[in-house]
Amino acid sequence: MNHIDAIFYINLETRPDRKEHFLSEIQKLTSDMSKVHRFNAISHTSGLIGCVMSHINILEEFKIILNGPHVLYSKMILPFAQPIHPLMNLH
Repeated sequence: MNHIDAIFYINLETRPDRKEHFLSEIQKLTSDMSKVHRFNAISHTSGLIGCVMSHINILEEFKIILNGPHVLYSKMILPFAQPIHPLMNLH
């Protein structure tokens, strides 16, 4: 994880439980929480539309705030119970 410059995730403001779960999982991979950036998900009556709009928004933001070439972008559903071999061994 030392080679990953930023970690981005999308989270609905109304779901702090998912935020806390994601943060507890990501701490298994890195202790540098300054790399972790939350984006507020867009709420919409159609969950699919809100999801797509949220993903478009975060991808547009990458162009503005990205300081390094290596990024982990998570949809907050990845369990990190075991090390992810390709990510853990980047050189």
